[in-house]
Amino acid sequence: MNRLCVFLAASLTMCLGGSCSSASNHQPVPPMNPAPTSASASSLPGQPELVCKLTTPELRARQQTVLASLKRQVLHRKELADGFAYEFSGTDAMLTELMTFIQTERQCCGFFRFELAVQDETRTAWLNIKGPEGVKDVIHNELAL
Repeated sequence: MNRLCVFLAASLTMCLGGSCSSASNHQPVPPMNPAPTSASASSLPGQPELVCKLTTPELRARQQTVLASLKRQVLHRKELADGFAYEFSGTDAMLTELMTFIQTERQCCGFFRFELAVQDETRTAWLNIKGPEGVKDVIHNELAL
């Protein structure tokens, strides 16, 4: 079985071949602390503030373009304990779109942890978006995924 797993947070780690048997085998990456600038979900003491760095007009534009495109292409969605998992087709075009989404999203919402798993046998890709307590509300309200 050939599997490719990509994990993004502050840095990029790739696992190729048998050494990456499942996404759950990896240690969680601690969330980053972004500088607060716009509306967000509240956070608990000791937890990073869940703040998107985009202005309201920037966020609205992103919701109408990038996020709308991803939302149309979601095949399945699963709720996780600390976020959500989204299944997409495993085409090269879809993987490029997901990587672009992850690269730009981590610049404005550093508290997200992204896991992208691709498996040849099923030709699908799973994108997990996780984070600290309260992240599900941010994903639902700000990303609308």
